[in-house]
Amino acid sequence: MHESLTPRPAEPYSRSKLMAENILRARQSHFKDVVVLRLAMVYGDSPRLKEEFIVNRLILDAARKGYIRIIGGAQRRPQIHVRDVARVFEELLHTQTGKTGYQLFNVGQCNPSLEEIAREILDAGRGALTVFHQPPAAETDSFILDSGSWREFSGLNFKYDIGYAIDEFFTKKIDDAEVPVSFTEASYV
Repeated sequence: MHESLTPRPAEPYSRSKLMAENILRARQSHFKDVVVLRLAMVYGDSPRLKEEFIVNRLILDAARKGYIRIIGGAQRRPQIHVRDVARVFEELLHTQTGKTGYQLFNVGQCNPSLEEIAREILDAGRGALTVFHQPPAAETDSFILDSGSWREFSGLNFKYDIGYAIDEFFTKKIDDAEVPVSFTEASYV
């Protein structure tokens, strides 16, 4: 999905985001600069962990259950680590766009398949782990986000990949000491 393509959101949340984009575009004369970011699915540890997102869900299932269940597996979904999202916003706050008007950017680090995410978790070697494949009930489409415009505009390279997230979920750094995580802690249950 490139920024120049017309979006066709299916879900209410996505439709509401598109409505907000359209309002900002229509009222751009009221602002010096309007920059809209269409973020990939955000993953990574945070105080308000979003367990429903694919990478987080698969890592947590591996840690808690010792297995990962994926439906299909070939479908691709755009991903970005929460720390890179913070870096993106920081970059925007410190950058003068030099362009008055409306700008729209897709922002994502990678577009892995569910199978590739599961394989990376499996290859991390964090104990015995099984991946169960379940055939999809219906055809599952891939969604690939083209972030080339953002990369060209910002020059920002993403630093935090899925491997980093795997390490971050399985160990926490506390005062520079690695401490194993108990996935029964209240913040993970």
